Amino acid sequence: GTCVLLSTNSHGQRQSTNSPEQTHSEIQEEIFAYVKQNRTMVDLNTKPNYYQRFHFELSIPFYDLKEGYYGTLDMQKNFALGIGLKTFAAIAKFVFLALAIAALVIDIVEYRYGIFFLAFLTRWTVIVQIIYLFLSFLGTVLPNENRIITKLTWVLFSLSADIGLVVVLIFWLAVWDGGLRYTNTMEHGGIFGCILIDGLILNRTPVRIKHVTVGWIYAFFYLIWSVLQNTVFRYNPEPDEDDDAIYDVMKWRVEPLRATITFAVQTFGLLPLIHLGLWALSLPGRHYTREAEDLEIRNEKESYFEPNPSFELAPAVVE
Repeated sequence: GTCVLLSTNSHGQRQSTNSPEQTHSEIQEEIFAYVKQNRTMVDLNTKPNYYQRFHFELSIPFYDLKEGYYGTLDMQKNFALGIGLKTFAAIAKFVFLALAIAALVIDIVEYRYGIFFLAFLTRWTVIVQIIYLFLSFLGTVLPNENRIITKLTWVLFSLSADIGLVVVLIFWLAVWDGGLRYTNTMEHGGIFGCILIDGLILNRTPVRIKHVTVGWIYAFFYLIWSVLQNTVFRYNPEPDEDDDAIYDVMKWRVEPLRATITFAVQTFGLLPLIHLGLWALSLPGRHYTREAEDLEIRNEKESYFEPNPSFELAPAVVE
């Protein structure tokens, strides 16, 4: 007889290959080697814990829809796609978008120093958040799914929420001077709240661990700008007693070590922690659809998460 080897292709799908030339022990060793190389795979029969899901997500592509034990992500439900304009989700998304745009417009009108308005991380982030809210609204009201819009909405939620909370914390803890206005309240908390409701309640965005890299790229671009502004351009029209840096906690010319430490802590300490929390919040609400193949695989009652040293293959019956 021959032995049947169950394996997984590049898309995470199980496939069976007959290998008459291989001995029983060679096939068994091949399976163990495969499992060892793919330890982050979630067992299709056992509900994984947070640690296992975290490691699983590190092994899958940026926009992968497969989630092992749970099945395949239902994108229509997770992003409220194509449900129409006359729905609660669409109306709420429109209101959130309008509030965010109003805050930005009022801020532009009230700002006295022209184009320097765009020098601040807050304004960069508000623009990104508005783009996210617009795309999320668009995906809900359009009758047919546009994959580009869906993917952008998916990754921009993580960016908008992650950087949004960083901006909120920096403002209230290090920048706030005691005044409360519609613009600074919305730009440093209000819009962030709208983003969370949109992405985790109206949508059920399946945040991916790897999406934190987009936040790092975003922070890197702002780093370049802030360094150039403070060391090369040296221009800040706003009143400043001792330095022309955009933020007092990041004075690259006079306090480069402090600025470097501040940037590193925010980008590689605070940002990943925020993203991890956002990922954990997104887990319970995810919607899944199970294809026939998913059910068949799960019913095979075989675990690929932890190898069993005593496991032996049974010979297949050859007619």
